[in-house]
Amino acid sequence: MKDKPNIRSPYKFCPSCSTFARRKRKIMFNKRIKIKELLTQEPTGQEVTVMGWVRTFRNNQFIALNDGSTNNNLQVVV
Repeated sequence: MKDKPNIRSPYKFCPSCSTFARRKRKIMFNKRIKIKELLTQEPTGQEVTVMGWVRTFRNNQFIALNDGSTNNNLQVVV
């Protein structure tokens, strides 16, 4: 009997949401910055990746984003 080839699927099962997610998402987690770190830095006009949940959504354009690293929110304009 031959062994199965070691082929890695581009999808990984996520037990918390019971879906399959692409493995490429792992790269995003490496590039993201926590909101606590972002709020302590001087603004430099750089592009950053943050992840979190929406605490409030006002006037169909302002999002208060939080990731649990601080009690403060990051205001995002969409």
